[in-house]
Amino acid sequence: MEKVKKTILKELLSVIEDISNIDFQQKGWIEKKIHPYCTFEETMHHFFDDYEAKEILDNYKDYNITIYQYKILLKFYYILHKYSEKKMSWHYSVNPKEILTDPKWHEIQKKAKEVLKAFNYQKEKIN
Repeated sequence: MEKVKKTILKELLSVIEDISNIDFQQKGWIEKKIHPYCTFEETMHHFFDDYEAKEILDNYKDYNITIYQYKILLKFYYILHKYSEKKMSWHYSVNPKEILTDPKWHEIQKKAKEVLKAFNYQKEKIN
């Protein structure tokens, strides 16, 4: 797999790790301890736009994604897309506390963990 595709997939998985990680969301979305623009909307933008989840799914073989990984990632993509479409609007900001207490979001977090497990993803530790 070419280096660029490998990097893009790795970055997409990093965003999925953020979606699975309640501590990241608490510190970033609510406490603003990560950076000022760390929000639910920005996380969705990273997943759907920056790292082109749909492009990866449409060309999964080019990314050396197995059919098993593809099916799990595809299911995750659709549930996240449906959820984000309901929550996001150009007219108002999403309340992160509402997201973090939403049982539907908790299901998405579980699905994110399943994706990470399927890809045997381990976040790199920075010392």
